[in-house]
Amino acid sequence: MRSFSALAPATALIVTAPIAAFAASGSVEDPSGDGSLGKKLDVTSATLRNNPKGIKIVVKVEQVASGSVYVYLKPKGHKRFTVTSEYDPVEGTIKNGLIKGGSVSVPCSKINATWSTSGNSITIRMPANCVDDGEYDDVKYKLATERLNGRDVDFAPQAGDDDTWLWSPFIARG
Repeated sequence: MRSFSALAPATALIVTAPIAAFAASGSVEDPSGDGSLGKKLDVTSATLRNNPKGIKIVVKVEQVASGSVYVYLKPKGHKRFTVTSEYDPVEGTIKNGLIKGGSVSVPCSKINATWSTSGNSITIRMPANCVDDGEYDDVKYKLATERLNGRDVDFAPQAGDDDTWLWSPFIARG
């Protein structure tokens, strides 16, 4: 398995009951083949786990390739946050970040992302205290991928004939 790690969907939603780690989770599915650049970074599903210690997002794609994933988080009653992860296999780097609202960079050095080329997945973990000092409960999300050249690849979840970009329903904090 080749994997890289660094510190620094028509829509179907499945909300599961809290599991052993007391995390609620919500998954979205996105049709394969709807990415603008073929298989590269074409999102097929994503799952967000919202637990007291933080948020874990697993994004499944048709094929991992150089580029970025943006996970937009909307905690109920709070401003939107965007978790970013950029993978450049040529440079051998992964750069992670967090933005509040549309433009304010938030210090959060403990965001961890793993881009797995063999598993065709991107896993991002972020401590709860990065989002308004951990003072949030339910959260909804949506995501986008793009290539390093800035060209959009896919948006998830999407629905309808016009591919409307949707938010997931809120996911309780476990």
